Amino acid sequence: VMNADGSGQITIFLSTAAFPDLSALDWSPDGAKIAFDHDTAPSGDISDIFTMNADGSGVARITSARDFEFFYHPAWSPDGSRIVFAYGAVISFFPFLQTNSLFILNANGTRQTLRDGVYVNPDWSPDGTMIAFDDSIDIFILNQNGSGLVNLTDSQAQDYDPSWGTAPRRTLFDFDGDGRSDISVFRPSEGKWYVVRSTAGVSVANWGTAGDILTPGDFDGDNKSDTAVFRPSTGQWFVVRSSDSRIRVSNWGVEGDRPMAQDYDGDGLDDLGVYRPSEGRWYIVKSSNSGFDTIKWGNSTDVPVSGDFDGDGRADPAVYRNGTWHVAGSTAGFVVSNWGTANDMPVAADYDGDGKTDRAVYRPSEGNWYIFKSLNNGIDVVNFGNSTDVPVPGDYDGDGKYDQAFYRNGTWHIKGSAAGISVTNWGEASDIAIPAR
Repeated sequence: VMNADGSGQITIFLSTAAFPDLSALDWSPDGAKIAFDHDTAPSGDISDIFTMNADGSGVARITSARDFEFFYHPAWSPDGSRIVFAYGAVISFFPFLQTNSLFILNANGTRQTLRDGVYVNPDWSPDGTMIAFDDSIDIFILNQNGSGLVNLTDSQAQDYDPSWGTAPRRTLFDFDGDGRSDISVFRPSEGKWYVVRSTAGVSVANWGTAGDILTPGDFDGDNKSDTAVFRPSTGQWFVVRSSDSRIRVSNWGVEGDRPMAQDYDGDGLDDLGVYRPSEGRWYIVKSSNSGFDTIKWGNSTDVPVSGDFDGDGRADPAVYRNGTWHVAGSTAGFVVSNWGTANDMPVAADYDGDGKTDRAVYRPSEGNWYIFKSLNNGIDVVNFGNSTDVPVPGDYDGDGKYDQAFYRNGTWHIKGSAAGISVTNWGEASDIAIPAR
């Protein structure tokens, strides 16, 4: 292995002359382990799948091939709980006959037959729901339960070795599209947004009134946050699209609703959504097809905290209730977990850069951030702030990990995961920090 710049090369596993072939290495999602296939007979007539720790220790053989059996091309599932791999075996030489399949190895050691046939190079979709593979001629996809086979290429050319791409990383409160959250405030006395765009410079926009709720989001899909407000008195959304400066006015909500704009359908555009405390219900307009979803999830005293908690590219309705998180995952299903106390402030964000929203709270009485990281189930406790500060987490240094930050009477204090601590004066005591949760 080596660093991304080519430095720090070290040998973590050494093949022998008797067993030379080692191939198809694949990192586990948390970076802790590596899966690979390796010949287990000098003749090369047997191949098994192994795992090892990232430093080369803890080598474990996880399949048991017999003569002329081959387990190969392992690939970890996005949650690290399963490995998909190809299998082949010679069952007769005269006449020559062989059998081939794709399998999934579950965490409990059981094996699931995915598809029979000469299929190789499997690769999981980022949300873990589908698998791509090839037969050395065409590329296919199917659901992780083996259903829904689709030939994607079906051409005369040879198409092989598919790999899923990932959607561009979306950063909240990024008004210039450079992948960094921008320091920004709304001045109710003027109805103006004052934004320090990290690349494009300062912008001032007159948009909103003193009673409006700020709802910036990427409603036009250009990877830039749009200036937007929700007007509780009328249930209207007022959005200025950053791509073309067009104004959008939408009726969605009633007085008392909490605006919760996020991308609930995974199409790259934020959707209009509200949480209605009086009903404990979410109302969402999907931008992908203009349809709407409603889900009963919460009660009148809950704090809505939507985010992509299961990492499938779709925001999940969630509420925080006196130290308990209730998440309606679009892939993972309903999850209830304890993290925090009744007086904590939820500050959910992706602090470890794994593409999943982490459960996190800010405890004003201590000035501590308590973060439960989804990447490795680790815990971070960071002392940064005091009892009157307003937490404003964001990815201010653009490294893909959200930073602890707070707003204090016109001053921004940011503890960047890559850039370190910075202090910036921007705003007045009566301003509203736009990234405030």
